[in-house]
Amino acid sequence: MYALKKTDAVLPLRLFSHRNYSGAMIINLLAGFVTTGPILLLPLYLQDVRHDSILIASLALIPQSIGMLVSRGLIGKMIDNIGAKWVVIVGTILTFLTTIPFAYVTATTNYLSIGIILFIRGIGGAAIKSAVQADTFVGIAKKESAASSLESKLFEQLGNALGVAVVATVVSSYLASNKIVEKAQLLDAYHLGFFVTAGLGFLIILPSFMLTDRTKA
Repeated sequence: MYALKKTDAVLPLRLFSHRNYSGAMIINLLAGFVTTGPILLLPLYLQDVRHDSILIASLALIPQSIGMLVSRGLIGKMIDNIGAKWVVIVGTILTFLTTIPFAYVTATTNYLSIGIILFIRGIGGAAIKSAVQADTFVGIAKKESAASSLESKLFEQLGNALGVAVVATVVSSYLASNKIVEKAQLLDAYHLGFFVTAGLGFLIILPSFMLTDRTKA
């Protein structure tokens, strides 16, 4: 009750009275399936299935970071023009469409294809994160901005941990229930993991409708 009523609470629950804030926190929880989950699986796929080194597995993730970096300017303009709602929806669709292909990768899928998919995926991930971060403070009093930022980071970290936990459980459960005797079976476990993260990540579409929509202004 203290966190709900008092103005000096570290994590004031009254912030959830703002519809867009509540939506942003839900998205922060689900975003772990968009970002952290697949980023956990991809290096494992490269090392276990393709037998790449840790260095190669790390370098393979660079295109996603580049996609996030080069798209931030455009994403910021889109948030200003149409609001966080539509930016998150577009970003969610992009990340969903670029996660599904990893459920079909093989031991010989070329690196160029993987790099292109990751680049586009980076754009989608940046759209989700940037829009949610911006919308977290819309309608929030200036004196509550610090608490808002703290709660946002807390939910983001919880989402990341949830994404890792679910993905790890899905893959390990598959491996435990199937006798792995060849590489193809190991690949099936990662395919399942990518399918699950894609599906759970797509749920972001639902709370995105709680975010601000400037096309109605």
